[in-house]
Amino acid sequence: MDPQWHIAFLNIATTDLAGVTFRHYYSCPEATLTAQLKAREEAERRWGVGRFVHTSLDVPGVEVTTLFGMRRVFSEDDEVPWTDPASNPFTDMNDVDAVPVLAPADCPVFAAKVKAWEYYNSQGIKMGLGAGAASTVTDACDVSGNAFLTALIEAPELAHRLLERITDAHFAIRDWCQSITGVPVGGAVGDDFAGLLSPSMFREFVMPQYHRVYEGASRIYMHSELLNVEHLRIIRDDLGFDEFHGAGTEKVTFAEMYEVLGHNFWVQLTPHELAHLSPNEIRERIKVLANSRAMAVQLYPGRLTPPENMEAALDACREECPGGPRW
Repeated sequence: MDPQWHIAFLNIATTDLAGVTFRHYYSCPEATLTAQLKAREEAERRWGVGRFVHTSLDVPGVEVTTLFGMRRVFSEDDEVPWTDPASNPFTDMNDVDAVPVLAPADCPVFAAKVKAWEYYNSQGIKMGLGAGAASTVTDACDVSGNAFLTALIEAPELAHRLLERITDAHFAIRDWCQSITGVPVGGAVGDDFAGLLSPSMFREFVMPQYHRVYEGASRIYMHSELLNVEHLRIIRDDLGFDEFHGAGTEKVTFAEMYEVLGHNFWVQLTPHELAHLSPNEIRERIKVLANSRAMAVQLYPGRLTPPENMEAALDACREECPGGPRW
């Protein structure tokens, strides 16, 4: 297997390369696109990798938790917007069916995403709205103030019901995206908290929802960082895998991922590693990642990435990943 390499230039790197604050970046579609284009130019100028900086509809809050009434916080300081954990709509699982769920068309933040989509298209950048990945267990924990976790034992029927409502809301977003653009939206999962459940609970509570999300999908791509090898075996046996993106997962080894998935997994040099390892340590770490038998080695730079560390990581990827750049 000749692994490929990839760079995840997300908001933390894009704002850094463009030299703007998060508050400015998220202030309007024009500011977001301008920053993305400037970051692309800068990444190309510095390292010849501008094509990895994507022009995307980066609008915070267009997600299931918003439909349940949770608030997105925009700090006065230069910080990434975050979901206010104190805005969860309930902590008593008996209220699962009493909590209203908004329609996407009734949420101002969803209207803001349509505005961004229209602006990007007016600039010749054609794309769909993109429903995002289903964050099934993660969303259930957020909206219930983690009451979902105790309900798994104390009130399993209510835990099942909350997961059903979470998935229903995910489908509402998918349907809304398609109604605006006319483009069907596929299914994917990005559910870091799913690994908090035991394998038996995962099979009972989570897998039925994953089956719903992936029904009719032509490709099974999943991101999760807390799964262990038993979770992976359950997913493989029940759904199969085309690609598993574990990022900086620490609960499953490279050998275990290879045992379960073959080559169909990604590994990552995390923002923390890129920021704090020395250039020589980064080169050695890339060697380890490239020899993990993964299909792809991903770099995830952040605001604290020293330029010499990024250069060392890219040099090592070009040397150690004979499959070349991915995308």
